[in-house]
Amino acid sequence: MKINLNDFYNENKDTLDKLFKHRENEIYSIKYDDRNVLSQSNKDYNNIFIAINNIPNGFTETRNNIQNSITKYLEGLNAFQGMENEKFYKEGFSDAINLIFGCFEKNKKEKEL
Repeated sequence: MKINLNDFYNENKDTLDKLFKHRENEIYSIKYDDRNVLSQSNKDYNNIFIAINNIPNGFTETRNNIQNSITKYLEGLNAFQGMENEKFYKEGFSDAINLIFGCFEKNKKEKEL
């Protein structure tokens, strides 16, 4: 019996949601290797704001608009990445379950022969 991945996902969405929420903190925790990338990103982000703050005082409204636009963009990007991470975690988990069931099915057929 082949399990349809979409059917499995739809029927077990609550279970997948619970599994993801249970592991969410671990998934999003910053590992040692991630710190270097994060550190460089923070430096780049700070350099952008230093450059914006060096815009002459006569352009205060423009400077504020640029800072607000960058902040809103990054907040949206972070939210999107979070949703994307959750989606790929759940899809990957569903694929793994489907693979396991497929192996059991194959093994069962081989034993029947």
